[in-house]
Amino acid sequence: MKLTRFFYMILIVMLVVLLSVTTLTTFAQKSYPDFNELEKQGKELVLMFGSGAKPQETAYAYHATCNMLFDRAEGVRSTMGVVSGSVGGSLEILRGGPVDITGGLSLSVLYQMYNGLDQWKDAAIPNDLRVLAYYITGVAPLVVRADSGVYKASDLIGKEYCFGYPGSSSAAIFEAIFNALDYNVKFYPGGFDDAIQDIKDNKLIGYSETAQEHRLTTSWQEIMYSIPARVISFTDEEVEIVREKAPSVTFRKLPSDYYTEPGHDYPVNTMIFPMVWVCHKDLPEEAVYRMVKSYVEGWGKELKEAFPEIANDDPIDTPLLVSALEGVYVHPGALRYFEEIGREIPDSVIPPEMK
Repeated sequence: MKLTRFFYMILIVMLVVLLSVTTLTTFAQKSYPDFNELEKQGKELVLMFGSGAKPQETAYAYHATCNMLFDRAEGVRSTMGVVSGSVGGSLEILRGGPVDITGGLSLSVLYQMYNGLDQWKDAAIPNDLRVLAYYITGVAPLVVRADSGVYKASDLIGKEYCFGYPGSSSAAIFEAIFNALDYNVKFYPGGFDDAIQDIKDNKLIGYSETAQEHRLTTSWQEIMYSIPARVISFTDEEVEIVREKAPSVTFRKLPSDYYTEPGHDYPVNTMIFPMVWVCHKDLPEEAVYRMVKSYVEGWGKELKEAFPEIANDDPIDTPLLVSALEGVYVHPGALRYFEEIGREIPDSVIPPEMK
């Protein structure tokens, strides 16, 4: 375990150094072939779908189903690979790497990237990512061991906690939250597997993992039913401070019966964030139009059938969702499809390349 954690610490230090150097210097212009010419030649546009989930994680199956829907679009061949979280996948797109589509990226993180906030304060991120469609709305409550002595968010000051794997949207948003509150919390450097084991071994007090609304992940269930654990809350005052200093971060007060671990009978203020699929702005418009059409139409069939917990979600109002944050744009191909089915298109989501 010590060697594994040491390896993760070295890996993360290397990643931070790499990002600090390459964020400013290695962004590249994406280049795609002419989609119409490919079709004339009887060829397909081959794309890489970057999943931020590992094959053993619940989200991987969801990503695989979504990729199947993108791949179903005529003239498109979408292959799936694993990337270092949604942020890592997005940076690969901007660097001109092999990744063309990635998902699970929070709109709040996109806003932070484009406005140079938090971990991007000294880094120039080109505003070249475009939203394809809505992914899910994530909830990431704070879960701690019942014997940790932690009862509220401020009790985490000076302690080590796992806020999500490095490169994830949830880790980036939690960093923004604790920066706004001026709480010095130590971010656990390892992955989820190590975190879960360390929690069981009483070497770590807790962790947060993004889940769809009204759903516990398998890992949460494993922890909460193997050892006494509890969900802790941000106070109303803390929520107001964060909203003032980091307006892109959103919270929701969950009712007392939202979580069912023993003794839970109190409402919880927790971070909640809409997530989206993104691609480069230069991905051919016709290809994106067909992929989004296939994805939205498949949502009500394959996705809802395979994942009934998304029954109350719907990607058709993606443009309205994106319009909540200034400077975040929807891809022209996606806008063409959403307009075609009669959805409202706010002016703020129309990218500069269309004006």
